[in-house]
Amino acid sequence: ALFMSAGQADDATAWFEDTLKIDPANAAAHFNLGRMTAAAGDAEAAEGHFNAVLETQPDNAATHTALAQLAWSTGRRAEAIRRLDELANSQPDALQPRLLLARYLQAEGEGARALEVARETATRHPENPDALNTFGRMLFDAGQHAEALRTYEQAISLSPGNPQLLFNRARADLALGQPDRAREALRNALALDPDFAAARFALVDLDRRAGRLDAAESGLAALKQNQGADDPGVALLEGELLLARREPAEAVAAFEKARAGGLGSRAVVGLFQAKLQSGAPEPERVLEEALEATPDDAPVRVLAADYYLRNQRYAEAIGHYETLVRRQPDNAALLNNLAWLYNEADDPRALETAERAHA
Repeated sequence: ALFMSAGQADDATAWFEDTLKIDPANAAAHFNLGRMTAAAGDAEAAEGHFNAVLETQPDNAATHTALAQLAWSTGRRAEAIRRLDELANSQPDALQPRLLLARYLQAEGEGARALEVARETATRHPENPDALNTFGRMLFDAGQHAEALRTYEQAISLSPGNPQLLFNRARADLALGQPDRAREALRNALALDPDFAAARFALVDLDRRAGRLDAAESGLAALKQNQGADDPGVALLEGELLLARREPAEAVAAFEKARAGGLGSRAVVGLFQAKLQSGAPEPERVLEEALEATPDDAPVRVLAADYYLRNQRYAEAIGHYETLVRRQPDNAALLNNLAWLYNEADDPRALETAERAHA
């Protein structure tokens, strides 16, 4: 354990292996070797060590949890969830397996079940900030923002120096339309951890949206120093700040960097706006290229449809609106725009589409 804490993996491995030569059933040595071989990428050896622990300690929750984590990391997600589910049922007060089970279920798209597990865990451990934080996250992802906020506040009362809890509370505040409260929470999180990048990103974005451009500029400078000027997220914020300062030509390069860094719709939309506002030729090509790569990107397709509509390029607008309506057949706003376009094009589908829009 001393070698592991000092980061001397080879020495630790030798020490634990020597221990097993003397005591082949030593559970602590097997468990630690399992952790180390898993970290080294040897899943088979790790599983062997963890199973050796269970031969003498069949109810060892930490080992069952480690096997679930190993299964998850090697793509056996159903097995990981099954193991944690069984452990949660056999040892209902074990905290970490339940928290991990909730996160895995959420990752697999089983949000309702993840929320149920997290709620039960928080009920069993009402004084545990980690249990409350996980419950708050599941509530937030389920759109229950007010209850998520109350849960985060309960967790913060138990662990007031936890910057992650303050960050999560800020997200809930924003979702509930309380930007000033969110800003306070983010500033408090950064006072506790000045290198908390996610909180700094959120605060810069919030300041920019609120028109506090000098404060956003100061935060962006701190991010550039900590994350590097080439970080795609930093480039995205820089582009948006330049747009807010009405410097679209300068924003183009920043958004190009953000798009190249794989930041998706937000970078594409920013680049389009920067090119449009700077008078660059064919700004719509940015949107079309993005849609060729990701045809299901609804925000980008809506922007393209609206651009063509406003520029009286009705045939192209119709094509995009038809695609959007196929995917959102009950969206009244999309149907209304498509009906108007059909009418302008003397398309007989105009009346039927208008009736659907106002049904």
